[in-house]
Amino acid sequence: DSCDVPAPYNRQPTILSDSRLFGVSSTFEHALSGDGKVLAGGAYASLENKGSVLVWERQNESYSFYSTEPVQLMETYGYKGDNLGSSLALNGDGTVLVAGRGGNVPAVLVWQRSTTDASFLAVAPETLTCPNAGDTGAFGSSVALNAAGTFLAVGASYTDNYKGAVYTYHRSSVAQSFTAVTPFTIVDATLPQWSRLGFSISVSDDATVVASGAFQYSDTYGNQGAVVVLQRSSPAASFDLNDLAVLKDPSVSGGD
Repeated sequence: DSCDVPAPYNRQPTILSDSRLFGVSSTFEHALSGDGKVLAGGAYASLENKGSVLVWERQNESYSFYSTEPVQLMETYGYKGDNLGSSLALNGDGTVLVAGRGGNVPAVLVWQRSTTDASFLAVAPETLTCPNAGDTGAFGSSVALNAAGTFLAVGASYTDNYKGAVYTYHRSSVAQSFTAVTPFTIVDATLPQWSRLGFSISVSDDATVVASGAFQYSDTYGNQGAVVVLQRSSPAASFDLNDLAVLKDPSVSGGD
């Protein structure tokens, strides 16, 4: 039998970088819009660890990202060690971009443009800071958006003695600012210390399901890591923490 891989899977991968980052340790986080046209890379170690976000955009899937020139987003008054771009999310059509700033003062920046014809460079980002000012807890360690860009989940994996938490923001439309929304906090009092809920996050397209990794979760059966899932009946319904489900590896004795 032939081991040849049929087209289009035999294409060579595209390696993306940028001359502005040469010589810099700029580990890339990344996010891709739902339509596959907008790609963001978080160069959080660039600019003396101030960090930045590179955005590539193509007309359609027949074009290569390599043929497009990325724009570089940064904070006007950023500081060394801010690490902007340490987490990233894009909505379905690539008009809303969220970037975590996980360094000195943890925060999340949101760029929103009116259409894909507009440039992210032309808009000023809004800044979200941790609702719990006394325990910022690595706010922005992960971020996720629904397809419409109206629902945002932000992980704070160090909060509450490293148990972690997830803050969710649900706005009525893209015309409303996330800063005008009172967030709902997803926490689980039963999680052991050091579980680090919020280390990773996924959100369903309709914003009814939030899943978050608690990668340091450990129980008496030796489970290492868990996924916490919260679901509501519709986007208009409220989340209920009593519906939290903690998923662990069933192959570990005693796991559920």
